[in-house]
Formats: sequence, structure tokens, C-alpha cells
Amino acid sequence: MDPGGGVCSRIDVLESIPDILAKKFVIMVDDYEREGEKRMVDLITQKLTDNEIKFHLGYYNGLKEVCVIVSQNLGFLTTL
Repeated sequence: MDPGGGVCSRIDVLESIPDILAKKFVIMVDDYEREGEKRMVDLITQKLTDNEIKFHLGYYNGLKEVCVIVSQNLGFLTTL
């Protein structure tokens, strides 16, 4: 749920990028094996690039896949 009390989907956060990001940020997208989540990550990374925000991508595989998008200063989180 969003702070206003309504329900929002994960893709709704795209509208708020980059305004909601701190200098250090981590965006985790679970269920990355799904095409919709992969497309969402593409849209988020494009928006970060368009706003000249440097970032790193990491992927974790298990029963489910997770993608992490982190600020440049937290790049080590993509190597765990």
C-alpha cells in the first residue's frame, strides 16, 4: 500500500523515481524470472540512466530470481 492508503503495484514506483531515492539506495525486485518484472527493471534502469544516476545491477538465483538495483556506492551488494 502506498502512504496515502491506496493500493499500488510495483510499477507505480516508476513515477516517483528519482525523487524518492536517497544518495544510497537499494531497489529489490523479486520474481525476476517473470517477463513483467524484467520489463519493469528495464524501465527503472532507463529512468535512472535518463536522470544520470549511476547504479549497479545484481541477480540472485534460487527457487525464485531476484534483481537488485543499487546506488553506485553500494555496488558491493551485487557481489554477495
